[in-house]
Amino acid sequence: MGNDFRSLFALIFVGFYVARTSIFPHTKYEGSYRGLYLTTLWSHTFLSVINFPMAVVTLYSGLRGRFDRHKKIAPYTAGVWIYVAATGWLIYFFQVK
Repeated sequence: MGNDFRSLFALIFVGFYVARTSIFPHTKYEGSYRGLYLTTLWSHTFLSVINFPMAVVTLYSGLRGRFDRHKKIAPYTAGVWIYVAATGWLIYFFQVK
């Protein structure tokens, strides 16, 4: 049951994030680490797009009792998710200055 709530909160976060980015303009980073920022932003964006279907498949497999499939993909999904979460905070701190 705890995983259901975490998945629900992750889905709510994605919804709010998409709504916020469609309403408010993007900020341009003008600091001295622009190359690092753009590399981090690109990898974060690319992997977050990849991670969404991975999370859906992982969650669906677990909820349907297909644990062999779930156990195969879950470590990769978790690893990508942790990277996306960490780089999300890093991007935030880049923009805050």
